[in-house]
Amino acid sequence: MINIANWPTKRIHHWKALLGARAIENQFLMIGVNRVGDDPFHQYNGCSAIFNTMGDEIILVENEEKIIYADLNLAEVKTTREKLPFLDDIKMI
Repeated sequence: MINIANWPTKRIHHWKALLGARAIENQFLMIGVNRVGDDPFHQYNGCSAIFNTMGDEIILVENEEKIIYADLNLAEVKTTREKLPFLDDIKMI
C-alpha cells in the first residue's frame, strides 16, 4: 500500500506510528511518501518510509527529497499471514 501525505514535522511521530500500524493491521508492506519543505504554516521533513508486515521500518529518509529504492520481499506477506491468520476473522457486514 502507498500513502501520500503532508504530515508536518511537529506531528511526524504520528505519521511513523500510523504507517507501522497500517502495515501490522493489514499484514502488508506499507509505503509512506511525505512532503519535504515549508509553507506559511508548517515545516515538513519528509520521513518517507517503508514498513514491513510486522510494522518494522525497512527504510526511512528524513529531510531529503529523493527516490527510495528497496528490495521488498512479497513472500513475507504470505508467510506473515500464514503465521498470524487474524485477517481470516474479518467478516463483511
